[in-house]
Amino acid sequence: MAELFFARSSIWSSIDVEHEEIKRLVKSHVKEIQDTWNSISNIYSRYDESGWVEEYLWKPFIHEVYFKALPYPVFQLLQSRVGNDLDLFTDSLGRTALHVTTSQLASKSWDSDDWATTLKLTDKALLNATDKFGNTTLHIACVVCSRESERVDRQLKVIRALLKSDIKANIRNGYGLLAIEYAILGNRTDILRIFRDIRGIEISGIVSAIDDAQMALKKARGIVQANMAGTEGLDQSTEDSGPDT
Repeated sequence: MAELFFARSSIWSSIDVEHEEIKRLVKSHVKEIQDTWNSISNIYSRYDESGWVEEYLWKPFIHEVYFKALPYPVFQLLQSRVGNDLDLFTDSLGRTALHVTTSQLASKSWDSDDWATTLKLTDKALLNATDKFGNTTLHIACVVCSRESERVDRQLKVIRALLKSDIKANIRNGYGLLAIEYAILGNRTDILRIFRDIRGIEISGIVSAIDDAQMALKKARGIVQANMAGTEGLDQSTEDSGPDT
């Protein structure tokens, strides 16, 4: 068990602790570490198909160690070295464990209990962490499923849980958009109602504007279709008349 940890040299160098000291502490508390590792492994084993677990399983483990602050020397040591370094909790795209599990919402293997556990393990700093595109977990939750998706119910539950937490809804991503703006762009009045019910955001004007936009879009499509039909009729008559002689 201990050898599994020591093989992850990049993590140990990031924590900047002498290996021998860690080995001594790990060997003194193998059961506690094994139990914690097994718990995290079980949660994330469902996502092995993406290759995420293999590369980043250690980070949720540190995540749990840090936020539970378990009363064992090895955990206290890790906690003191990790501090608030978000890089230790993110993958190459800047995603936290919560980002990743939320992005899997449309997957058949997604499990609501696993997601809820990940949310519970996420403190305020990581809750509002953004990936390399500036997206919070709330941004991802608002776009991961379309209205027609059979997973829409679970999407709405996740958005509701996030809005009931300490996640900030006023963070703009790298494209300058708020999470709620993705709901607007997708004509997702169901998501807008959740923002209204939980965060008290007035949406009547937004919904009215969406309805007007939909009517305008429908009218524009009708004009385009009529024009195309007229053009096709003209093309057909030209073909029927044959070449000039």
